[in-house]
Amino acid sequence: MKATKPFSEDLITRLVVEIRKHDPKSAYRFPIASDAVSELARILPAGTDISSVASGTQYDRTLALRGLLSAQELWSDATRRIVLARWVVTNWGRVDRQAKDNVTLAGLIDQADKAHAGKGHFEFERIATWSKYLAFRHPSSQAIYDARVAFSLNWLLQRCGADRFFPFPSTENR
Repeated sequence: MKATKPFSEDLITRLVVEIRKHDPKSAYRFPIASDAVSELARILPAGTDISSVASGTQYDRTLALRGLLSAQELWSDATRRIVLARWVVTNWGRVDRQAKDNVTLAGLIDQADKAHAGKGHFEFERIATWSKYLAFRHPSSQAIYDARVAFSLNWLLQRCGADRFFPFPSTENR
C-alpha cells in the first residue's frame, strides 16, 4: 500500500468538532452475548473477576473487556493466547473465516505480534482479524480497523468536506 500525505490540520479540527457532537455511549451497538461472557470466564485463569464485562452498557462492557484483556500475563501462555485471540475475533468481533483454523489464526497473530514489536509489517488483507486481536492485547496503542470503522471514518470525512477516504477492508461479520 503506498503512503499518502496526512490530512490537513484544518480537516482534523473539523473532524474533532464533528466527533464531539456525538455521544459514543448512545451510538455504540456492539453487544457482548452472555454465552460469550460465560465462555470467556472458562478461558481466563480461575478467579479472574469478569463482573464488569457481564453488566452495564455495551460501551462500558467493551471498555472493561479491553482493560481486562490488556493484562499481558493473560497472553503469555501460548495455548491461551490462541484461545483468547479466537474468542476476541469470533465471539466479540464476529469474524469467522480464519479463526476456525488454529494454524491460520496462530500465523496471523504471530505476524501481528512481530509487526507490533517493530519486527515485521502489517498486511491490509485480514486487517479486521488481526487489528481486533491487537486492539485487545494492546489497547493503549492499537485500534480496530474493520469495515464498520472505515465506514464511520469515511462518513465523518465526507461530512467535513474531505476529498480522500479510507479503504474498505473485506468483511465477514455475522
